Amino acid sequence: MNNNFTFDPEELSELCKKLRLRGFGEAISELRSDPAACGLSQIEWVMTALRTEEALRSENALQRRLKNAQLKHKDATVANIDFAPGRGIKKSQLMNLVNGDWVEYGQNCLITGKTGVGKTWIASALGNACCGLGYKVKFIRFPYLIDDFRAAASTGGIEKLVRSLDKFDLLILDDWGYGKMETSSRRGMMELVESREKRKSILITSIIPVKEWARYIDDPTFADAINDRFLSKVIRLDLTGPSMRTGVA
Repeated sequence: MNNNFTFDPEELSELCKKLRLRGFGEAISELRSDPAACGLSQIEWVMTALRTEEALRSENALQRRLKNAQLKHKDATVANIDFAPGRGIKKSQLMNLVNGDWVEYGQNCLITGKTGVGKTWIASALGNACCGLGYKVKFIRFPYLIDDFRAAASTGGIEKLVRSLDKFDLLILDDWGYGKMETSSRRGMMELVESREKRKSILITSIIPVKEWARYIDDPTFADAINDRFLSKVIRLDLTGPSMRTGVA
């Protein structure tokens, strides 16, 4: 061991930049300026710096997942959901969704209810929770997905579009029922639910009751196929009560 070693803060800073260990370098700098750290062993310094690096990377990864999710209500959390009687929300059921097991096992979720009852807020809250658990989430308004399917069909790229969404563990389709279903969107939804069945989760929010889905899809064959794959063992939240537009969900 070289007993003539001289610590060079600038060299440490440069090495950490090259190795992308910003948290590690910042932790060492803080330890050097903390008198209490003088009593720590070398391994304790290293472990402290590594824990700081790991925490920073975890936080950065979470922020990337949240950014990529593009949730409509970025501040939505389960903690600020109103569980008032008459809203049709079972707290125990929602808490079970927060733990993410349904996403782990590729189950689907359906949130229905009238306009303004908080469907999108709750979907965003569940999306936030899943991001926090390490899952990749994507929020898409269904009318925009209809446009995407139409554009993809014109170039023969529906399968490519579906594959691009496969990287997300949870796909939130908001406002199912808005926008006219066409041949391209029927086929696209069929391919989507088929490709994700029992592997990756889909959460749909909709103003349309399930009994009216076949009429909305407007094609018996596609309606049967889509409904059978998505609704099989789906977790359902049927919201009731007045509009919550003036407050949180």
